Amino acid sequence: MSEEKRLIEYHLKRAKDTLKTVELSLLYQSIDGNSVGNRLYYACFYAVLALLESKEIRVKSHKTIKSQFGLHFILTGIIDAKYGKIYSNLFDLRQDSDYTNLIFIDISEAALFVQGTKDLIEVIEKILDENKKY
Repeated sequence: MSEEKRLIEYHLKRAKDTLKTVELSLLYQSIDGNSVGNRLYYACFYAVLALLESKEIRVKSHKTIKSQFGLHFILTGIIDAKYGKIYSNLFDLRQDSDYTNLIFIDISEAALFVQGTKDLIEVIEKILDENKKY
């Protein structure tokens, strides 16, 4: 298996595992809103990394990953703009909770992104599967 395919599989597995962690934590009410937002962002982040890797787009910063996702997949219409909005909102949520003091995100606000995150991962997986990228 090529290095590219191994990376794509790795990133998709991380996306799905991270999402499962959030879902289980919410089920057992063992997580706070800041952590939910953080983990949901990273679930999307890993899936987007897999997608960018499939196009041999390699970037290093979170901000650049977000912009390249928008440029190559949202603006082109390959992926519906609503998923770009979800990713962008989770990016901002994570930035606020990780880098701003005295921010406590309500768990119900963060949990609103669970289905959108799951849907985005599925959309990305479908695109990769259609293009035989993993």
